[in-house]
Amino acid sequence: MSDFLLSCFASVFCRVCYSQPLHAHKLINPNHPRQISPPLENATADDTQDQTLETLKVLSAPKGLNTKRLFASQLDNPDLRDARLEQEVQRLRDDFDLVSPSITRLVAVEQDMRDLMAQLETLVQAEGTQAQADNYAQDNLNADQMPMSLQAQNNAQQSVMQQAKSEAAQQADANPAPQLPPARMDSTVNSVRFGEHSDKTRIVMDVTNTTEYSAVLKDAGTRLEVMLPRSAWMAQRSWSSGTSPLVNSYSVVPLVEGGHKVVFNFNGAANIKAKGIYPPVSNKMYRIVIDVSNPNIHVQ
Repeated sequence: MSDFLLSCFASVFCRVCYSQPLHAHKLINPNHPRQISPPLENATADDTQDQTLETLKVLSAPKGLNTKRLFASQLDNPDLRDARLEQEVQRLRDDFDLVSPSITRLVAVEQDMRDLMAQLETLVQAEGTQAQADNYAQDNLNADQMPMSLQAQNNAQQSVMQQAKSEAAQQADANPAPQLPPARMDSTVNSVRFGEHSDKTRIVMDVTNTTEYSAVLKDAGTRLEVMLPRSAWMAQRSWSSGTSPLVNSYSVVPLVEGGHKVVFNFNGAANIKAKGIYPPVSNKMYRIVIDVSNPNIHVQ
């Protein structure tokens, strides 16, 4: 591939270096300083064209800002000014004709470079694909050349492992793990309410029947966990407060064996002042009541 790229770059280099620009026979010394000759009343087109060849000095190294004015000399004769202007316009056109072939060659060189890059990308992709194919073939060859004893050992190990898995599956089918019967739900939580008092914050859970429960403080009193192993849940499952001074939020988590766990998060450490299940009043539901307090919030 390297020989192909060298030949391609060589062809492009030759195209740039050995192409014959237009007006090559008109080149003069580019180091000759450019002077603005006073316009002649009888100036011919050939004289103007010879003067435009001085513009080749722009091909030399940059020499800084050019502040030379083209029309520095004052001419009172309108005809002379018109002739000078026509002379400079013709010179600009000649300069453009001089560099136009070079611009055309540069465009062609750019297209050639684009074509070379596309060919290079194609070659790289082809080499990558061939390398992957060679690696795959080498891996297969190594597997085929593995000693027969090693292959036999691998096959024996795989057979033993498969047999052990099969026996374990058969034993599991023959002796299934005992499944616990689902817990019987004896009540349902329909709502959760809060009451703020000067000496406590009251947490009330309305349930349809008396039920088993437990309330334990965790994390230095900043979290209260209420276990309801035989209660279904119909109330809101998560809640957060922006007004309660003590209770920040609560969330409900179902238990694996049945029932639910309610987690109350506090803004500070709390103490349980009282708790219990109270019977219905005025045809209302049973109530699980838990009173909590914080010495920095409530009156003790």
